[in-house]
Amino acid sequence: MSAHPDTITLSGDVGPDRLRSIESSLIALLTKPRPQVDVRFVDVGSVHLGVVNVLVKARNVARSRRGDINVIVEADSQVQSLLTAVGIVGTMRP
Repeated sequence: MSAHPDTITLSGDVGPDRLRSIESSLIALLTKPRPQVDVRFVDVGSVHLGVVNVLVKARNVARSRRGDINVIVEADSQVQSLLTAVGIVGTMRP
């Protein structure tokens, strides 16, 4: 396990216009053996469901490579509610 995970920080409205960029960043990081990635949501107003789908797929890829994705959000935010509802907030370990 890597001592220092790679980090992707998202802020503002995380809409469909950012989907490809986020997906490309994750794909690049997930090619490493045992990838360790932190995805931080900082001052995020809204998250497009397509981004949620990308995070779920990335979690599955990380797990298949014996890695981990940690999704970090602000407590008591709408983003936390959404990502908690789909089960992808917090460290994602098998």
